[in-house]
Amino acid sequence: MSAFLGQKLAFPMVSMCDLPFSEMSSYQGKYGDYAIGLSRDWGVQHKFNPVWYCDPQSMAADALRNGFTNFTGGQSKDVLLLINILSHVKLVEGELTRHNYKSYRYYDEREVRFVPSLLYMMNLGYKPVLNEADYDTYKANNAGASSLDFGVEFDWPDIKYLIVKEDKHIPVFRRLITKLGCPLELVHIFSSSQVKDDFIGADHNVAIPRYSFDEEDLKEEIKKAIELYQNISK
Repeated sequence: MSAFLGQKLAFPMVSMCDLPFSEMSSYQGKYGDYAIGLSRDWGVQHKFNPVWYCDPQSMAADALRNGFTNFTGGQSKDVLLLINILSHVKLVEGELTRHNYKSYRYYDEREVRFVPSLLYMMNLGYKPVLNEADYDTYKANNAGASSLDFGVEFDWPDIKYLIVKEDKHIPVFRRLITKLGCPLELVHIFSSSQVKDDFIGADHNVAIPRYSFDEEDLKEEIKKAIELYQNISK
């Protein structure tokens, strides 16, 4: 959902991150423990585009808001164009409440989106934009899910890798994709720990625990520091 205009709006979209392995360490686990890595060529062919990360206090943000505020032409091509632009705008930083972040930098995710046109959605019988109340109603009517019954197609050759939660899940997924008709040589499967340890090289250093003071120790250390200061001051 976008809150760029002062209210939350929901657009139909397929959203992904354009992140290499080297930048995945801080991102892993925020939206789940599993991932499908698709080729960039596939994304380009299917009209994915990087989002426009925008600071709400910037002049560009003011220009976009003024475009909506001053527009009086009704449902014309111009307003459809503005809404299409807005569907690709995302705040640089904001709340991510479902993961307990008061301030989260979305800019680091390098998000790319495919957003179907408003006319396409209307022809399918869907509202192309939902306000927060309508969005909550839609989810309530669909067992809490916000997904639609269509998306962007991909095939086995489009998948570069799969990431699973633990090492023990790798053979399970190999058997699964084989049953689904995928030749094993096409798709590489890695666990989250392999990505962090072998590819990124993160989280493998173990720090030596520092000495922890209890209250009495702390009082004693303060007393020694005062005595030392008094001796130096004489």
